[in-house]
Amino acid sequence: MKLSQVFLAVSLCTALHAAADTRVNVVGLFTDKAIVVINGSAPITLSVGQRSDGVKLIAANSQTATLEIDGKVRQLAMGQAISMSGENMDFSKPSVTLYANVQGHFVADCKINGAGLKYLVDTGATHVTLE
Repeated sequence: MKLSQVFLAVSLCTALHAAADTRVNVVGLFTDKAIVVINGSAPITLSVGQRSDGVKLIAANSQTATLEIDGKVRQLAMGQAISMSGENMDFSKPSVTLYANVQGHFVADCKINGAGLKYLVDTGATHVTLE
């Protein structure tokens, strides 16, 4: 069997056994507690160590929540969201879902080439350039 055939077979098996998406949005932060929306449900409060629908709160403060989502640890700030999919097992290219803030803008704290900044995502842009 050629390497490409092995890769295709493994990819197909992974796709057939993929888990459903888990979507998490952080809507409130406190010391040792976070209010989260999981898969579009009503907001729930998680205390450190508590688990709900495949999401466990590991740590929280007024700035960030550290969550274990389907076995992967992610850190999210207030208003940030993430969608984790069993189909996308390449976590070197994770998927992130942004929600509009109260002004209707899509803003995210990102790092590009190690430089951390707050970025505004222009969802109506024809072209995007990063320099």
